[in-house]
Amino acid sequence: MAVRRDSLSLTKVFQREDLEVFNVLKNPVWVLDAEFKCMYWGNDAALAVWSASTLQELIDRDFATDMSPATESRLEDYLARFRQGEVISEQWTVYPNFGKEGPKTINCVHSGIWIDNNRLAVLVEAVFIPESGRPSEEVDQMGVRGVEMLRQLPVVVRQFDVNGNIMDQNAEAMKEFGPAKTNRKPNEPCDFIRSFESEELGAKMYKQIQETQDCKLDAEQSCMDGKKWFSIRLRRVRDPVTNSDVIVYSGRDISDIMERAKEEADRISMERSEFFAVMAHEIRTPLHQINGFIELLARTSLTEEQKDFITVVQGSTSALMAIINDLLDFTKIEAGKLALENIPFEARGVVNGCIAAIMPQADDKKLQVVAHIARQVPLKLQGDPNRLRQIMSNLLSNAVKFTKEGTISTKVTRLDNDAEGRVVVRIEVSDTGIGIKNVESKTIFNAYQQADASTSRHFGGTGLGLAICDALVKAMGGRIGVESEYGKGSTFWFELPFQRYLKRFSGNELSNENEVEDKRCLRILMAEDNKVNQKLASAMLKRLGHTVHVVENGEMAVSEIDLRRQDYDVVLMDIQMPVMDGIDAAKEIRNHGFSFHDLPVLGLTASVQSIDWHEVGMNDCIKKPVRMNDLKQALAKNVPCNKSNGVPAC
Repeated sequence: MAVRRDSLSLTKVFQREDLEVFNVLKNPVWVLDAEFKCMYWGNDAALAVWSASTLQELIDRDFATDMSPATESRLEDYLARFRQGEVISEQWTVYPNFGKEGPKTINCVHSGIWIDNNRLAVLVEAVFIPESGRPSEEVDQMGVRGVEMLRQLPVVVRQFDVNGNIMDQNAEAMKEFGPAKTNRKPNEPCDFIRSFESEELGAKMYKQIQETQDCKLDAEQSCMDGKKWFSIRLRRVRDPVTNSDVIVYSGRDISDIMERAKEEADRISMERSEFFAVMAHEIRTPLHQINGFIELLARTSLTEEQKDFITVVQGSTSALMAIINDLLDFTKIEAGKLALENIPFEARGVVNGCIAAIMPQADDKKLQVVAHIARQVPLKLQGDPNRLRQIMSNLLSNAVKFTKEGTISTKVTRLDNDAEGRVVVRIEVSDTGIGIKNVESKTIFNAYQQADASTSRHFGGTGLGLAICDALVKAMGGRIGVESEYGKGSTFWFELPFQRYLKRFSGNELSNENEVEDKRCLRILMAEDNKVNQKLASAMLKRLGHTVHVVENGEMAVSEIDLRRQDYDVVLMDIQMPVMDGIDAAKEIRNHGFSFHDLPVLGLTASVQSIDWHEVGMNDCIKKPVRMNDLKQALAKNVPCNKSNGVPAC
């Protein structure tokens, strides 16, 4: 006997826990796994029918051995009919509870149900028939009740027609998405597409389900009470009522799971970032010390061979420092902690400085280096010159690295202003190097990715440089790309928006890159907890002609200044120190009545974070690794000329 049934049981994939709802029914319900010919699940009433003490005993029972060829053939016929949406009703004679109750007649309603790994199984809903005959109205009520139980499962089920319009949905779907929209505008997306938070993804999945029978995805959906994540299963099936193709959507709310996963990912990312920051500091500190003492050593009397050795060591430490900085920058970008400055700078100065930095390597390879800066590019811009310098330096260094002979050219032009009225500058770095294959150019900006696996063996590098450039450009509101012909060369380009700076530059806004002559003998108090750094900085300052008194932390620096108020012309303060760090110490010094003019305080740090040093009580900050010329310029710029009463260098 054929019974009209809702087709939902054919369009959702059930786990055993989903079927527990049938335990509230007094009538037997069980699910037979047709593929493995074993019982998949049964409620308590079904255990009695099959004379099983526990569900596990029923699941473990071997049905395959005793199944006759005729029964197997009938089972295959059932499955074929289930796929067409048919429901089959027939009567059985059973012997419940090991036959203690004698033979019983049951009416069984068979329908198809999808279970683990997309296996079609047999759902059987049974009703015991009294000896007086079959109560048809009771069977029909049982069928209605079973369907309603399925509809009330905590799973969103929706049915769409082939045009993506909602046809039906269960109570859970109504609660999440509300009633179907009836007054859709002509160009508005269909119900199916509009339910996705990303309409682009919705359109993609709508197209995919038209071409396939089944697909799965996790996606964010627009619900009545906001955005939620669902684990979604889509199936294209034949509707038993209209006999037309329909799209059946079933989804589980996984918002809590996604939120916990995000929190865990954020926690791991934070821990990793903090670990890298600590490790970078620990590695960079001795590297800074090595660089500093190499610089001091280079200023002593050396043989030509020793000078060559010094040059090699300086190159190696610089390369290692670049790798460490790349790793630290990338971890900050991943953690969303990238800080951008917004200060005035001279565009031509940044470009020319980057080109000058690669000239030694280019000269060694006998490469021609050319540059063109269009007259339309404003002299003064406002933005982050350090990040611009980092992007340009990376692209220029790569151009030199991957070019054996020929030319490295830089072109700077101005494009039309963006929608916010900002100046858009385009910078192109071209080379005549090895070039990039088309397929490789699509992934070259990915982290840890190089154009060819052999690239790192031949040329070195971590594969982070271009990923960092990509992240920096996007963070600054721009875009980046590459045009290349394999074997002939590449052109990397990027476009960045900047505010045009129309004021006059003050002396503090532009740094002087030239050598500074300062013949004064300054009295310097230095707070630094690292013994080697103390020795290095003291040696540099003494070589510059100054006297130095060293303390180990900020608290000792404040006490020393309170004790000898007039004995110091300037304070050099490491930012990271135990007991009291440099920032807290600088604030204390200002709180004790010392003005920026009376007692300049200069920070020392390896951090690249953007800080308003005046707000924390410092005149300026010197970046590590500290070079002698950096010290000379910082002291000349920040210590007033009347300090030390004009005493010449010792």
